[in-house]
Amino acid sequence: MSNGAEISAAVSDEIASWRRVFAGHNGADARDLLRTAAAELWQILEIDRTVHPESHAMTRQEVVDALYDMAVIGGIGPDDAQLIFAESFKDNPHVNGNGKGNGHTGNKTAGNANCFLWRDHVFTAAELQRKTFPPVSYCVPDLIPEGLTIIAGKPKIGKSWLALDVCLAVAAGRFCLGERKPVQGDVLYAAMEDNPRRLQRRIDRVLSPISAQWPERLTLANSWRRLDKGGVDDIAQWIEQAGSPRLVVLDTLAGVKPIRIQQGGYTEDYESLAALHRLANEKGVSILVLHHTRKMEADDPVDTVSGTLGLTGCADSVLVLNRSAQGTTLYIRGRDIEEAEHAVTFDKHSCKWTILGNASDVHRSHERSSILAVLDEATEPMGPSDIAAAANMPVNNAKQLLHKMAASGEVGKVGRGQYVRPGTSSSGPPVTSVTR
Repeated sequence: MSNGAEISAAVSDEIASWRRVFAGHNGADARDLLRTAAAELWQILEIDRTVHPESHAMTRQEVVDALYDMAVIGGIGPDDAQLIFAESFKDNPHVNGNGKGNGHTGNKTAGNANCFLWRDHVFTAAELQRKTFPPVSYCVPDLIPEGLTIIAGKPKIGKSWLALDVCLAVAAGRFCLGERKPVQGDVLYAAMEDNPRRLQRRIDRVLSPISAQWPERLTLANSWRRLDKGGVDDIAQWIEQAGSPRLVVLDTLAGVKPIRIQQGGYTEDYESLAALHRLANEKGVSILVLHHTRKMEADDPVDTVSGTLGLTGCADSVLVLNRSAQGTTLYIRGRDIEEAEHAVTFDKHSCKWTILGNASDVHRSHERSSILAVLDEATEPMGPSDIAAAANMPVNNAKQLLHKMAASGEVGKVGRGQYVRPGTSSSGPPVTSVTR
């Protein structure tokens, strides 16, 4: 092998081959398989270490992560996996021998018990600079990236309708949320708050006006094992057998979250999603978890998500669906996506959500229309407080918007703090767009 691309391809192919073996091991001894996989992958790493020492640390990390994935699929705990790895590598001087290579000491006991120490998980900035990563992919453009995403909202606000529309769009290759078209692929939707009859009725409401054929690439379930009871492994196996996995939806978090006798704190909430987060990022798929918001309001929309910050801290992205006096919004924040707040509307006939645009612009347009409607009905000039009361909007909003509307000529200003529609007659001086 003459270059880094070839050796990387060899490592990648070997990892993929062993993943397929573990996904369909069908009763074979998972520990024996893991021993063999570790030994064979380590042989390839020895070649990589010699030929490409400058990038070896990162290649080795990919192998380490893949082996732990295989251990999870085989139902092997991390402690047992470490012992198996130590046994498979015991004759390798660069794991627990003379201290060369990865810098381990010659203490055989320490090396066997901890064959993957911190040195196996670090790399230099120069190595990172040379690494090439594919761009972040999106399940739904500029809305749902790969990784773990939480969609939160009050009960019955329409989270499940939103999730179902996205699932159908990905599986069938059609538009959702108005003009967003995701990349087509395989979808797993675990609708744990529905039964088959209700789920059939919901899909019919969404699809019947536009399609007689329901997508084969959408896999449905009404129950799923909890995340700490095999649920993550089940999702991993579905991803492995799917032709082109793009999206997994768990509706809702309460149906799969580990059950705790006592209410946990930040750590417990974070750990409840950690394995799911790791799986989503390792496989490059989007995993969407539906959850509720709390009753108490907060200045930061993310703080309204029920539970501790451990949940939102673990997720790559958080979407919050919220309804207020100004309308309904979909707030977005994430590690790989630009923060945004969209105004959205729900069509009760088609049972679909549509993104109208930036929430501030849409609400401002609505408030402008309300102000103009109030002034159209007025028989005399009005002040900001009276206009705000008639338009059912905050006074400060009315003052700021009236100032901008007067400057643009949308309303006329008469005297000090009195407004009318341009051209309206009054007992005061002639109306102009702005009186200075």
